[in-house]
Amino acid sequence: MRAGRLGCLLGALLPALLVFSIAVGLGVNLSMPSKTNSTQLRGDGNNEMVWNFLKDKGFTDEAAAGVMGNWLWESGGGVECNPRICQDGNEYDEYPPELIDDGSIGYGIAQWTYPSRCHGLVEYAKSMNLKSGDLEAQLGWFWEEASTRYEGVLALMSSTDIEYVCSEFQLIYENAGVPAMEHRLEAAQSAYSTFHGKSGASAGKAPTGGCTSLSVAASGEQQEAVKAALSKVGCPYQGSAAGPDSFDCSGLVYWAFTQAGYDVPRVTADGYWRLCQQISRSDLQPGDLVFWDDGWVNAGETMGHVAIYMGDDKCVQALNTTYGVTKDFGIDNSMGSGNVYFGRLLKQ
Repeated sequence: MRAGRLGCLLGALLPALLVFSIAVGLGVNLSMPSKTNSTQLRGDGNNEMVWNFLKDKGFTDEAAAGVMGNWLWESGGGVECNPRICQDGNEYDEYPPELIDDGSIGYGIAQWTYPSRCHGLVEYAKSMNLKSGDLEAQLGWFWEEASTRYEGVLALMSSTDIEYVCSEFQLIYENAGVPAMEHRLEAAQSAYSTFHGKSGASAGKAPTGGCTSLSVAASGEQQEAVKAALSKVGCPYQGSAAGPDSFDCSGLVYWAFTQAGYDVPRVTADGYWRLCQQISRSDLQPGDLVFWDDGWVNAGETMGHVAIYMGDDKCVQALNTTYGVTKDFGIDNSMGSGNVYFGRLLKQ
């Protein structure tokens, strides 16, 4: 009987051990962090916060207005982007659980309706420690969908044709049963008239290679490395990859700093740690490196993961196969455990 139980136990453990061995062999970080509350909305009222969010992502004024026209009509009758409105006519802090699988009851600024997308919104909000009715959660979920499932949205970012963006966004992302395009376009023109030229980052170029084009105010070579790394947000994680379209953690560091004019070797996270001048957390500047002794550590090495500090306690990094190149995590929750260290690469 004892031998039989041991055999059953080994039979249950072997598949799990096999998966773990494959993951480690590929250099996959199995630590799954929770997303930070990182959207950082700014503005006076929902409409301005939506506008600033889109502009900060790199949308032109016209493209931002075209997207907003859809959301203004979907959730606020052309007046306000309302994240709490439900198609049953009521407002809720959370998407009502009993309505999620209905398939005909929309919710939020985009009036998400299909059950898989609705469940995705709810789960994404939970990962951010937010309610699904929070504007921050809904904008974050939009960007998640646009970056991974609706890449056609990203192709609209650099357009300067409001009507074209408004129409294409409806077809690509909203797919409304009743498009009512005249109302969407009217709302888009209103958003453009209200916010044109008032705030947000400079217009970004349409992303290429499946990666999201982002921007950051740059001064100096370290800032140039941050800019380069941010331009690859959305690219997949791949063990030993160093660009241009996929990366592991040290591969992103190598690619970003060589783009900024540094003469650095292609080494592991621990290798970059050995090349750095060690600094304290209080001395961190954008472009410095952040290290963890958790992650994929080779024999004889200390550091298992490296990220590029981008300011405001946030990092841009090739995290793992789940998140790819991301800027959604801060210093204290990029890794599930492990001590944190800081260094500065000196330009060769």
